[in-house]
Amino acid sequence: MEIIPAVKTQESVLFDLIKGHREENPIRRESLVKQMNAKGYGLGDRAMRNLVTRLRKMGYLICSTPYGGYYVAATMREYDDFKRREYKAKILDMAETMRAMDRAAVDQFGEQTQLELFYI
Repeated sequence: MEIIPAVKTQESVLFDLIKGHREENPIRRESLVKQMNAKGYGLGDRAMRNLVTRLRKMGYLICSTPYGGYYVAATMREYDDFKRREYKAKILDMAETMRAMDRAAVDQFGEQTQLELFYI
């Protein structure tokens, strides 16, 4: 009986490249793209970042540095620092933008009954 090797997904290959890196020695985004392409995946920078997002949505604690490096959080502090730096500021900025646009919409169109799904 022939043993068929397990097929590795792009996500699993990417995680294998990142998982050995920590906050003090992140792997650069350009290096990941180059290594993924050397393995035959033919990814551009945007596609590689989308794969990282997919892994994060699967629960992998992949963090990034402000200068384009990736690593796996080794402690809660590392994860919290990343979360605060990467997501909190963006969420607050988007909420502020949405509130300003909501006020402008009311000024322009008047009060209208609407579902309030996204009020923050």
